[in-house]
Amino acid sequence: MTDRFSISEHIENSVVRVTFVGELDLAAVPALEDHLAKWLEEPDVLWVVVDLAETTFIDSLGLGAIIRAQRQSIEVGKIFGVTGAKDEVARVFELAGLAKVLSLPEDTMAKPGNSL
Repeated sequence: MTDRFSISEHIENSVVRVTFVGELDLAAVPALEDHLAKWLEEPDVLWVVVDLAETTFIDSLGLGAIIRAQRQSIEVGKIFGVTGAKDEVARVFELAGLAKVLSLPEDTMAKPGNSL
């Protein structure tokens, strides 16, 4: 954890939620990539959800890390998506044409068996 960002994880059943708080930029990307790679390689995890509700900024490097994780999820047969993006962060996803591709419905995690 640094002063500019923190990453936490919560796993329940076969779903892991990786929560990113702060600025997702050059300084934070390696840490986020490490967290995501760990869960994408975990055989008991079927879903990897990145919660950006408390992310205040994302640059092209942060967006690239999310895209790479999504591609890796396809290769390993997992469901991957982003939830909670708002304000400027949501706008970046919209401008990049990725809002619908990477977004999960807000109620995805509230479905039976996936209550995080």
